Amino acid sequence: MQTNHIIWRILFVLASIVLASVIARADQLRFESGEKRVASVEFTRRQRTYASGWGSGTVYTPEFVLNGREWQWAGADTLARESNETPGVLTVSQNDPRNFIVTFASTQPMTGDLTAHVALLGFGVTSDIARGENAGRKLTHDFVALSHHESKLQGSPLRAEFKLDENSGESQRRALVAWVSVGNDPTPIQAAGGWLTQSH
Repeated sequence: MQTNHIIWRILFVLASIVLASVIARADQLRFESGEKRVASVEFTRRQRTYASGWGSGTVYTPEFVLNGREWQWAGADTLARESNETPGVLTVSQNDPRNFIVTFASTQPMTGDLTAHVALLGFGVTSDIARGENAGRKLTHDFVALSHHESKLQGSPLRAEFKLDENSGESQRRALVAWVSVGNDPTPIQAAGGWLTQSH
């Protein structure tokens, strides 16, 4: 799964799975293992915000969101489609192991404040499952949301700076995804991301 180019396209081009399904996966991991190391009230709140946007009072795990809308599997071809929209260029740079700078060059007028988001993902996160259908097993999880941060994009060019903590969630490998949203709408308009170099 880590090397599946379709999954990475979803994460880094469409920025949809990160926003709810990865978050829901953290909640599922918390429920099954009884651990809170990868869970957050914020993650659950974000999932409910999406559900409210499409008129649903119900959330479930795992729940997938594609371009801000509830999505259910209908074949890999639906994931491979690229958007024709060109909102702008999103760039993420790293000037020390913990500090990341997000810049966005918009190609069209925006009607609200722009917010930059970054999420740290863990891969190879193991957990001893205490309950549920996998009780008694040790499972390995990928695309686990370890943290999420957001900040208004300001200046010219539009820019936001993030200092991430060292929380690795006992993951074997980490990745960073970034995306931009407009106003109060959590739907991403542009996204980018990639693997992080392991710290020693």
